[in-house]
Amino acid sequence: MLERESRRRDGLPCGTPEEREVLERWKDLLARSGAVVEYVPETAQGFVLVHAQEVAGEDLIRRPGPR
Repeated sequence: MLERESRRRDGLPCGTPEEREVLERWKDLLARSGAVVEYVPETAQGFVLVHAQEVAGEDLIRRPGPR
């Protein structure tokens, strides 16, 4: 999903109409759940869903901060 969203943001083809619909449903689910995606290199998956912070303009992908 993240790769598809990245391609969409860059104005590149991001799948079939059905795949784009799945992407939009996934993004809607994240928004309704109050979740964002965060990169956590210590995990096997690398990316995990975490609670969104109440920060104006937080994107569905949380940008890494200082560690």
